[in-house]
Amino acid sequence: MFGHTQRNIGQTSDWATASQIMTKRLFTARRDQRVVEVVKGLLKHRISGAPVVDDARRVVGVISEQDCIKALMRAVHHRVPFSLVGEVMSTQVISISEDTHIMTMADLFLAHPVRRLPVVRDGILVGQVSRRDVLTTAVSLFKGMPTRQAAVLYLSALGRQAPV
Repeated sequence: MFGHTQRNIGQTSDWATASQIMTKRLFTARRDQRVVEVVKGLLKHRISGAPVVDDARRVVGVISEQDCIKALMRAVHHRVPFSLVGEVMSTQVISISEDTHIMTMADLFLAHPVRRLPVVRDGILVGQVSRRDVLTTAVSLFKGMPTRQAAVLYLSALGRQAPV
């Protein structure tokens, strides 16, 4: 499944968690899928990557456009069929919980070369936050504040409340 959910962005700190800004309906991949199938899904949904899940929806990896390009190059250079997702996906996944604060998410995006953070509850995938979700939320905050200075002060206060 894929799509965006309605986001409830307010001017209180309750909007600033993963549960408030995450996308809940996701395009996901499986280890045993052919990469070419995943590429078709990424292109169809205009996304740059997807979480890889097992039968219980536990996140076991992430597959990106870069991983898919590597698989394509391997297939061409070695004249072999397209790889399986499990052969090219990244297994180093940085996931977050639903109560992860927006400032923590921003710090994670700055510290790691990732474009998305899977959101898990009890080890099960429940959503995903992208860099764009964080930026969209920040812009919404700035729109709702009377001045830019008020928004910066508010974000600063949030940052003090949410250590990484």
